[in-house]
Amino acid sequence: MRSANLALHDRGNPLDKVRPATLCHLALDASLGGDRESFKRSIALLCAATRPGDENQWRFNATVIVRGLVALGDHDSALRWSRDETRIEGCRAPATLTLASSCAATTLTAPEISAVRSLVRALRRLGRPGEAIALGTWAVKTAAAPAELFGWMLALVQLELGLAHGDAGDDEAANLATRDAQARLVREHPTATRCHAALLSPDATERERELDRVWY
Repeated sequence: MRSANLALHDRGNPLDKVRPATLCHLALDASLGGDRESFKRSIALLCAATRPGDENQWRFNATVIVRGLVALGDHDSALRWSRDETRIEGCRAPATLTLASSCAATTLTAPEISAVRSLVRALRRLGRPGEAIALGTWAVKTAAAPAELFGWMLALVQLELGLAHGDAGDDEAANLATRDAQARLVREHPTATRCHAALLSPDATERERELDRVWY
């Protein structure tokens, strides 16, 4: 369906203005489905379709790129690009992501909240739980108390943080982060929580598996 929408953009009607948004959805769907080639193709089209000065769109592009790379197992590539150490399709990560990935931003909002969650996972997968804990702890503190969907997205970071504490062998911190996150999930967005009920599971493997299914 999303691929078919690109044909509408090609007609040059007003929908062409939202071509990058369609490509963002297409790229993320491809990565979550494990389709590496479709992801790479969509990212190439996305970078070409986004105006250089469209800072807001580039923030969403960057989040999709990071999340997609992590979903596909390219953890080191996601970290290096987010820290402005390399380029993808000739493009640098926007400053908002670079600052967030380095725990240097003064605020943290969407969409970077989602990107940071994936970066915490990347650090965990690379066997660097200490860095994962530092990034996740910074994110929870810096984002403060966003409401509703944004608050729910921050709770996902907390769940990933709990898993990082578990990786480090700190069961007490893992349990505390997980309990706080699960309470926030229910409080901030009960409908989304019902759709992803396994996030409330006492089993870490089930929670991690469900985190991989969350689109936001």
